Amino acid sequence: MARDDSAVQTEGYAAVGTGPGGQGDYHWVCVACFNDFRERFEWTVVVQRTP
Repeated sequence: MARDDSAVQTEGYAAVGTGPGGQGDYHWVCVACFNDFRERFEWTVVVQRTP
């Protein structure tokens, strides 16, 4: 299983509204890449709570 492989990343961020037609969660960004590029691309974290 992927979760048993330490090389497989299972945590990250989804880019909201970046897909075709503005659909959400289209692009996935790993934690390291988010931290490396957050200032350059002016990324912010939006906490989305599920009911």
